[in-house]
Amino acid sequence: MKKMFSGVNSVMYTFLTREGKVDEAGIAAAAEMQIQAGIDGIMVLGSAGEWAYLNDEEKKRVLTAAVKAADGRVPVIAGISSFGTDQAVENMKMAQDLGAAAGLDLLAVNLPISHASVMRHYERLAAEAGMPLLYYSYPAAQHYDPTVEEYAELLGIDGIVGTKNSRMDMDFLGRLVEKMGEKGLERTILTGSSLCGYSAMKAGADGVMCPHVCHWPDKIVRMIAHCRSGEWEAARREQAELDVLLGLYGYPAMDGEKCFEMWERNVRGPVKEGGKPSPNTIAMQKEACRLLGLPVTAAVKDPVGQLTPEQAAHAEAVLRKAGLIG
Repeated sequence: MKKMFSGVNSVMYTFLTREGKVDEAGIAAAAEMQIQAGIDGIMVLGSAGEWAYLNDEEKKRVLTAAVKAADGRVPVIAGISSFGTDQAVENMKMAQDLGAAAGLDLLAVNLPISHASVMRHYERLAAEAGMPLLYYSYPAAQHYDPTVEEYAELLGIDGIVGTKNSRMDMDFLGRLVEKMGEKGLERTILTGSSLCGYSAMKAGADGVMCPHVCHWPDKIVRMIAHCRSGEWEAARREQAELDVLLGLYGYPAMDGEKCFEMWERNVRGPVKEGGKPSPNTIAMQKEACRLLGLPVTAAVKDPVGQLTPEQAAHAEAVLRKAGLIG
């Protein structure tokens, strides 16, 4: 039986007008393009969706626009992340009222926090939830880095149906899958980056939940389909071509095979290669969506960095390298 929310899930950008208002039409256009490409779900109000910089009314407009655009064809997962449990509960109830199929929660920890406190947070969310929950682990953006055992304990909470794992460590992912098997836990594991989707699927993941679905949805759909059918060499070829999009994080616009080899080394050991990504690349990634023909702007919420001429030129160079624009 197919696990809940497995497959290809898009992390939607919060598209804005030039005046900084939520662009419902842009969100709808992006959703339609991805649904037509065969994705399995849409996630809004995530990190790439600038959730931390939106007020409650803006969040409602984003989620309402996505639910309306999806029109029941794919589930819409709402980010309910916050810096506190009370706020997360409020966000969850709002999301449910607006038609979300599930909530995804990243506990944004500003101060060091114990595993016991994190467990209490998710136990309360699950107890008060009227919809499925996904646990979002992103140690690079948190002061919380669970062990494999702690991670599996969180996934054992009734009501949590899966996880988005943005730890780019395939050894950890493999050990988590093994631990869940030992505990008899049937939970969906989604990697937070399509750039290592092939490796994550080989390690036992059930799909992806990432923003690059907004740029190349059909490519990612094909890659995951190949993985599911055991056509690993075909999946690897798709992954290598897809990995050109690593450049949208500010890395050089390299050919796909070079990106693939570099990224494979990065996710399998502590040595990081290829230089450092540029800060605040959300605007550049939105600009890539515009260059691909979506009726959107690259505007972002302050203090997220607005698009620079250099970033605009780099986004174009990356898409040309990928063969996505002429």
